[in-house]
Amino acid sequence: DQAVRYMNLNYDKNISIDSIAKIIGLERTHFYRTFKDVMKISPKYYLINLRLEKAKVLLCNTTMSISEVAYSVGYDNYMSFEKIFKDIVGVTPSIYRRKNT
Repeated sequence: DQAVRYMNLNYDKNISIDSIAKIIGLERTHFYRTFKDVMKISPKYYLINLRLEKAKVLLCNTTMSISEVAYSVGYDNYMSFEKIFKDIVGVTPSIYRRKNT
């Protein structure tokens, strides 16, 4: 619960699974295992999905550039954002925007 709350509040920052574990006071492996047991998804994948859901909202409701959207949801690199977006959503961010606005 504490980790989910932290991710929901800080998804737009450069956070890692190690930093989240440290903040909530657990060893990385124990945190990872516990999170996955409770949430039925890895913390890394939870964070990726959270960021992509926030990105979808920005893509549909703003005129921000794709790189601005990527940065706004915690990605430092536009190319890695686009690759992850396409791998998970199935289309590039620009195609997603065109289809949903």
